[in-house]
This record gives sequence, structure tokens and C-alpha cells, in this order.
Amino acid sequence: MPSFNRVIVMGNLTRDPDVREVGMNAVKVCRFSVAMNERRKDRNGNVIDIPTFVDVDAGDKRGELCGQYLKKGRSWAWALLCSSS
Repeated sequence: MPSFNRVIVMGNLTRDPDVREVGMNAVKVCRFSVAMNERRKDRNGNVIDIPTFVDVDAGDKRGELCGQYLKKGRSWAWALLCSSS
């Protein structure tokens, strides 16, 4: 029976995307970083934010679009559904 995993990354860009052409075919690759906060309560009941930073590389057409529309501080979300047998 196959199983499914879902990954959702949501956060704000920490810097402007960097678009470069790589390889002999000049494929565009966009590199940027996303900051996410996880909210928890500490032992005293105070709410604290724990930041997590994720580096993202988007290639080909997605790389072009990310470089065109994303800027530092903008919200960004990505979802992926994987199956394994």
C-alpha cells in the first residue's frame, strides 16, 4: 500500500531572489531564502517565536517567474505531495 507525504513551506523572503543562467543550455535558476516562525509556549506560558530558515532553488520556468515576481519581505508558499510504494 502506498503512503503519502505532504510538505508545505510558508514564510517570508529574507532577501531578493538571485537569478542565474547555468549549464550549456543556459537554464535559469533562482535562489532565495525563506524565513518561517514556529510559535510555542515556554514553561511560563509566554508565547515565543522560533525562526527556521529554508534555502530554495527554483529552476527553468519557475526560476524565471520567481525572479520576476518575488521580492524581499513578500510572503511565499509551496506545497508538495509525494507518494512512495
